[in-house]
Order: sequence, then structure tokens, then C-alpha cells
Amino acid sequence: MKSRPQRKTLFSILLIMGIAIAGCTGITPVTPTLISPTGTKRPSAMPTITRTATPDYVATTDFIETASIGMIISTSQPVTLASYPSKDGKWRVEILRYDCANYSYQDHVGSVAYEQLKLINLSDGTENIVDDQRQECGGVGAFGLGGLHWSPSNRYFYYNDSREGYPDGCGNYLALPAYRLDTVTHEVLMLAGGLLTPDKAKLAFWEGHDIVIWDLDKGEIGRVSPLKSNLFNGEMWWSFDSQRLIYLQTEFQCAPDLGKSYMTSLDLTDYSQTAGGEYETTSTEIAATPVPSGVFVLSFYAPLIMNYDTSLWTDESIYTIRNFLMNYLQAMNLTSCSIGVQGPTDFNGPHTSEIVRLGKLRFEVLSFPASLRDFVNKTYLADQSLATDYGLPVFWVSAIPDEWDECKKMAEEVLSTLRFPLK
Repeated sequence: MKSRPQRKTLFSILLIMGIAIAGCTGITPVTPTLISPTGTKRPSAMPTITRTATPDYVATTDFIETASIGMIISTSQPVTLASYPSKDGKWRVEILRYDCANYSYQDHVGSVAYEQLKLINLSDGTENIVDDQRQECGGVGAFGLGGLHWSPSNRYFYYNDSREGYPDGCGNYLALPAYRLDTVTHEVLMLAGGLLTPDKAKLAFWEGHDIVIWDLDKGEIGRVSPLKSNLFNGEMWWSFDSQRLIYLQTEFQCAPDLGKSYMTSLDLTDYSQTAGGEYETTSTEIAATPVPSGVFVLSFYAPLIMNYDTSLWTDESIYTIRNFLMNYLQAMNLTSCSIGVQGPTDFNGPHTSEIVRLGKLRFEVLSFPASLRDFVNKTYLADQSLATDYGLPVFWVSAIPDEWDECKKMAEEVLSTLRFPLK
């Protein structure tokens, strides 16, 4: 059991992050009968915290955890949060939650919730609780059991214990643990996070200072040291074909000032590595070499770039100010046509969408009811394989109706060149 505790136009983006903490209702405790999970956890490769408290304190804490869980499951009914059936029809995983309840023991008073991960054999109806989580209601950090994906063979189910919230810390790469459940043995193996390939067959993650390639069915199939040593682990991205991994290393550990960042491409066919671009970011500016003619840099989604025809477009971006988003291309022969970069946002209003392929890239194109009747505006969301620290790159293309068809054609030619600056 685990306790968790965005003609020349000016554009700006306001990003608002919020955390909602739900309240809890009281329940009168009674004497419990507690059933422990049957899953067997293998020792983790992740760093562990050694308790320094006295044995009596540890024993008391363990008693409180066990008793409070027993109180919850004996006085309330669980709610099924999610269900994950395997594609072969043999298994189903369910996440059950017992909501917050008040618990007191001597001078300890708290509100706790409890979740279980249940494995159901659909052939014979057998059910087993293979993992669980005790939660302190109103606490901070990441918590909650959540399913991730089944392996191609359907033998293994991957999940995490950080469905909600966000982990504490300032690292440039905060990877939350992932767990692999073996449906045959009920063994649960903890992994150091994992970035899933577009073909949903492999994971990549940092383990110490090594990069591990993990097949969802076979387990570890490759391990390499990064091209540069004595740097901090950074973000990773998969290529669209799942055959190349792009990873970053940084000079400093904590955002927003990461110092110099170094990008490398790892080819999975032979595990060869190729050094890519290097760039430097601080909290207020991008300190980089001048942008070459015909290269458009996505200032918000660094280090992504695009190419454009200088006889058709002019770059109106201001690259020296990072927290002021003015990053767009203006058509030279069309008075209203522009391609802009937008920061992360939600698209909650009424809209329609379609999937388009531009070159080798996949985009989701969103169309919204025109707020300005004289303009056509469409939003382009890039493919998942090109996600950066700030999520999927978001672009808008805008023009008056008479120029829209030509603008759209020119803009999509530019968008089709979106890539990381690797040779």
C-alpha cells in the first residue's frame, strides 16, 4: 500500500494553470476486515527513501494506514472509475475508488481515500486486487491509479499511480513511474516512466543516466548511454515511424533556466547516435545564433523549426523575448494571409475537425465559427510525435475568403516541413 501524499498583427498568450481540490465528507469508523492485494511487486530500480524514524513510529504509521483503509472499505461502496478490457477478450482491468472519509486514531486526525486496481479473468470470472493506493485527501502531488495501455499480446497491462495532480520538484524531466502487470503471474514491475511509440509497441525512458528501450511484451531490448556525459536528463520524442528517438540533455536541472540544451537522435535500427542542434534558453530570452533565412523557429515550442520560401513569406517574429509570443509568418503577395504559432490552449468552443496529412506529417485541423465574418481561420494541431515540453505545437492560418485557397496551399507547404533540426 502506498501513501501519496500563444498585415502585422500583435499576438499574446495567457496561460493559466489551476488545481482543484475536492472536499471530503465524514463517515463514522467501525471495525474493519481488510483484504490485501495479491499482486507481487518486484524491487524497483528507482531510488527509494530510507525511513529514519524509530520502529515504534513506523509501526504506528503502518497501523494507521491499515486501519484507515479497513474503515473505508467497510463503511462505503466503491465506485468504478475506469475499465480497460484487453483486445483479445480475455481480461479486464478496473480501477475502484472509495472516496474520502474522516479517520482518527489517538492524536492523528485525517481524511483519506482508497483505490484498488482489479484484474478480472473474463474466462472464468476470477477477480483479484493486484494493487492499491491510500491517499491523503487535500494533499498535493500526483496521485490516483490510472490505466495506460495493454501490450500487443495482451499479457501485460501498463498503468501508473499518478493519474491526477503533478509531482513536486523542479527537474527539467519529471518522469512518473509506470507499472507493468503480468496477467499470468500477477507480478507488478515498476519502470522509470516511459514514452510510448506511435505504433504503441515500445517505450523509452531514462534509468539513471542510461536510455532504455522497452518492448511492451519482451521487456528491455536496448540500453545506451547518451552521447554527452555530465549533463542532466531531458525530454524525449519519438519519430512518426517509431524508429528514431530524439532526446535532450541540459546543462542545468531546473526550469526555466536550463542553460545549454543538446539534442541527439538515436536510430533504433543500429542504436547509432547523431548529434543535432544545441540551443540555450533562459527565463526571459532565447540566446541562439541568428535565425537563417528561410528557417522559421517555433519560439514557444523550441527546438522545432520549419522552412519557408523567402520569395513568398516574411518572418515577423520577435525571437529575443521568450515570454511575449510574437511568432508568425506573413505572406508577401497576399495582404491577409499569415501563419501563426499559438501557445497551449483548450478548444472548448463549438468546432469541427478533420485529419490531414502534409508530407509525412499528420495534423488535426479545427474549424471554428467565424468571429470575424471577413476572415477564414483554421487551427492546425501537429502530430503527437512532435510534442515538446509544452505539448503539441499549435498553429493558426488566417486569410480573407478571396485569398483563403491560395493562402491555405502556401501555408500547408510550410507546415509540412515541421521538424526537429536534425540532419
